[in-house]
Amino acid sequence: MKNYMKKQCRIWFRSSLVLSMILLITVSSCGSSSDRSNNSGNKGKSLKFETLMQDNHSNHDDETAKSIRSEEELQALFAKINTTRMPGLDVPQVDFATEELFFYTMGNQSTGGYTIDADKVTLFEDKVEVTLKTAAPAADDYAITVITSPFVLIKFKRTDLPVNFKRGTKN
Repeated sequence: MKNYMKKQCRIWFRSSLVLSMILLITVSSCGSSSDRSNNSGNKGKSLKFETLMQDNHSNHDDETAKSIRSEEELQALFAKINTTRMPGLDVPQVDFATEELFFYTMGNQSTGGYTIDADKVTLFEDKVEVTLKTAAPAADDYAITVITSPFVLIKFKRTDLPVNFKRGTKN
C-alpha cells in the first residue's frame, strides 16, 4: 500500500509540475507581443481644453455629439440652444483658425440631476478622443420633475481630425 501511495504522489506531483509550467508559459506569453503592438503608436497625447459652457437645457431631444469648426456651425448650434430662452445665452468668441469646439448633450432626460463634465481630450495620430464623465440622479434621490437636456461645450486646439467621445460615469 505504501508503494502504491508513493507512486500516486509522484504522478500527482509530476502532473502538477507540468500543468504549472504550461500555465506559467501561457500567462507569461499573453502580454508579450499583442500588448506591445496595441500600445505602440496608440498612446495619445493629452490636449489642453477649456470648458466654455455647461447647462441643463440644450433643446436637443436626442443624444448629440459634434465637432464645431466654423462660425456658421456655432451660430446654428446656439440658434437651437436659445430657441426657448429670452434672452439667449451669449455665443462664445472662438478663433476657428486655431481652435475647434466639441458639443455633447445627453438629449432629453425626465428629471433634473443629470450632469456632464469633460474629463480629458487626447490626440491620437488619426483622431481626437474626448472623455466625458456623466452622472444621473440615484433612484432614491429627490430630483425636480422637469425635462432637461444637459450639455457641455469645450474648446481645444484645432486638429481637423475626426473627434470621437467616450462616456464614463462620475465616481
